[in-house]
Amino acid sequence: MLFSRSLALEVVRMALEAMRANKMRSLLTVLGVIIGVGTVIGMGAMVQGLDRSMAKQIRTFGSHILLVSPYAMNGPNSGNVPDSLLKRHAFTQEDVDAIKDLIPSIKAVAPLAWPGGEPDIKYGRDKARSTNTLGTSEEYFEASGLAVERGRAFTHAEVKHSAQVLMLGQDVVDAMFPHVSSIGKTVHLGGVPFVVVGEIARRGKMFGQSQDNVVMIPHTTLTKFYPPFFRKGEFRLKVKPREDIDIEVAKGELTELLRRRRHLHARQADNFVVESDDALLNLFHQLTAGFFIVMMAISSIALMVGGIGVMNIMLVSVKERTREIGIRKALGARRGDILGQFLLEAATLTGVGGAIGILLGVFVAFLASKLSPLPAYVAPWSIVAGLGFSVGIGLFFGSYPAWRAAKLDPIEALRYE
Repeated sequence: MLFSRSLALEVVRMALEAMRANKMRSLLTVLGVIIGVGTVIGMGAMVQGLDRSMAKQIRTFGSHILLVSPYAMNGPNSGNVPDSLLKRHAFTQEDVDAIKDLIPSIKAVAPLAWPGGEPDIKYGRDKARSTNTLGTSEEYFEASGLAVERGRAFTHAEVKHSAQVLMLGQDVVDAMFPHVSSIGKTVHLGGVPFVVVGEIARRGKMFGQSQDNVVMIPHTTLTKFYPPFFRKGEFRLKVKPREDIDIEVAKGELTELLRRRRHLHARQADNFVVESDDALLNLFHQLTAGFFIVMMAISSIALMVGGIGVMNIMLVSVKERTREIGIRKALGARRGDILGQFLLEAATLTGVGGAIGILLGVFVAFLASKLSPLPAYVAPWSIVAGLGFSVGIGLFFGSYPAWRAAKLDPIEALRYE
């Protein structure tokens, strides 16, 4: 320790007194630090809030599940998809039956199919807009953890016989049946009559898109009446392992079975993808992490400007206090004492600026969360990191002025006017 704890506290007190005496100069000096730290804390709170909100939403829409597709989540819709991926076959009812029969660790398997276009849904003169149509089986509700709000889900017999029955999401119910029950009503989906047998419980939004603007029909019915997104009779799969089975174990068993069914040799790569619900979270984390890194780079410019301001004001302080430094050295102060004093003053200056920046960042983040749908969460580690980083800026940029003060010759310093 360069000097005692009591002396360190005295130095901090003197630094705070100096800031109080020169409020405007001190504010302008640490303005860059305030902006930089405030930006980091504010953006960090938004990113953390989005991450926590996304994790909660994904768990709501089905946890401990596996999604099986010919290609990765970000493959088929990302543009410039290689022909080798587009030519991959999806999955059939025979694959579903094999999974049920041969993998005891699997609890439910639901096919997922979409029409090539989005058919309109009408009831009399009422019409729901931009509705998503999903073809699936009765096991979808078990696989996804969905609840039925009113009525019932379609049955295995209805799926097997391509029955013209459907279930409505709550947005569709609100648009078409605001004052009456939809159960038992006949609606037209793409001009084809269907009987409403149930309503799906409200699920909320994901990525800002409503998950309740949906119509579910048996996948066999979708294949019968509408051009499917995949080849006829093919679909993706949503697979629910038993709760007591590790999801990676189930993923391995599922992958092995599908490789055998596709006659892949040991050296051949998979021509399908099995992803857990964590894969979507990881993808989202990658996006938000990239955004956070960009914001860190931008805020670092403000921190650099703030650090340069601190260096400048400390050099001025050294010049103004040259005689004081000479007196201290004449009374026995060592170079290390002078060095520590000025470093501590610089760290105190930027530490106060960092604390103001933290308060500013927290205020802006929560203000944004109140005025917009974007959530915010300030992690305790981000506050500690912001304060530590601001103090580090003071130590780094205050080191040169402190070194200049420490190496002053006491005799020359005492002569300085």
